[in-house]
Amino acid sequence: MELPRTPSFRLDGRRALVAGASSGIGLGCAAALAEAGAHVVMAARGRERLRDAVAAVKAAGRSAEALTLDITDGPATRRALEAGAACDSFEPPYLNACGYDAAGEILRAIHAGADGGIEPRGPAAGALTTVDVPGAAGASLLDTAYLYVPEACANGERCGLHVFFHGCQMSSKLLDDAVIRGAGFNEWADSNRLLVLYPQVRGSRLAPMNPMGCFDWWGYTDSGYATRDGAQIRAVKAVMDSLAGGSL
Repeated sequence: MELPRTPSFRLDGRRALVAGASSGIGLGCAAALAEAGAHVVMAARGRERLRDAVAAVKAAGRSAEALTLDITDGPATRRALEAGAACDSFEPPYLNACGYDAAGEILRAIHAGADGGIEPRGPAAGALTTVDVPGAAGASLLDTAYLYVPEACANGERCGLHVFFHGCQMSSKLLDDAVIRGAGFNEWADSNRLLVLYPQVRGSRLAPMNPMGCFDWWGYTDSGYATRDGAQIRAVKAVMDSLAGGSL
């Protein structure tokens, strides 16, 4: 696929969303913006053609990602435009738009050996629900974890599972569901048939001292915190086992 040359303006550090970017004028605009230094989110409805178009832009040494999106879907388009705070900000919920899709890069790294890699992200059209966490109290976790369920998974299709461990000050006890909805994993889940599990830290000011609601990385739960025998890991594994048994 031959990409057009672009004007001499620069857009380094900027992020651009181009609709209809899998072919024609849309692809030309995406290529021009990417060559000018922008990170381009290339949106289109056709997944296969979009994948090829993004690959062509990346092959030219430019920065781009795919977003399966119908721009006539107003709510989905608004979510795509509004995701993330300013890159240089440091404020709740600590999710920043820096032209880097951390969720996508993490999933690509995990599934690098899978046949065909992973599918492009799209609108998060599934359901966000909660599941019980056995042993939560003894692990300083909230009694329930959030679970994102794509429609295909809810209808009985075989699905994988991704577990998201939030950062300090990002628990739903402090931020409600802002991180769960904004971290970017749900947008990859539908097209890749992935359940996304979000366990949540309870946080406490005394016994244990964990006011920022961090997962245990220094031993406040038990001495085995960094192993599979740690209280938090065992609690999350119990939820995973329940989901593997078909309990949604």
